[in-house]
Amino acid sequence: MGSFGIDFSNRDALENTVSDNGVVTLQWDAVAGEGVEVEQVRSGTNGSKILYSGKDAATVVTGLREGRYSFRIRESKAGAWSEPVPIEVKFVSPRQLYSLLILGGIVVIATIGTIVRGALSLSEKEGEA
Repeated sequence: MGSFGIDFSNRDALENTVSDNGVVTLQWDAVAGEGVEVEQVRSGTNGSKILYSGKDAATVVTGLREGRYSFRIRESKAGAWSEPVPIEVKFVSPRQLYSLLILGGIVVIATIGTIVRGALSLSEKEGEA
């Protein structure tokens, strides 16, 4: 636990994490009573939102868009907020994505060409026999 009471148990793994798929798993130690609240703030915005409120000891945040986020936790409606955990979501660049798609297409075409060439060569040898 941090100096604020409750904290993310996987804080070290989360610190300055870069998610490449918009998914983040947040974990904490179970709390008696009403449970916890987890808050999300997206950098560059003035607002925050409560992502989770309940008694579970983890939540998976999905569907995050590219950008910088911070998450913090507190015991439901009573405790002080923990220090924010910064997380960045950064997807594969379009240039890299298209390069990989083109490379994959070349491999598929080369494989089909090799199969066709082998089949034609085999049929020519059978025709000679």
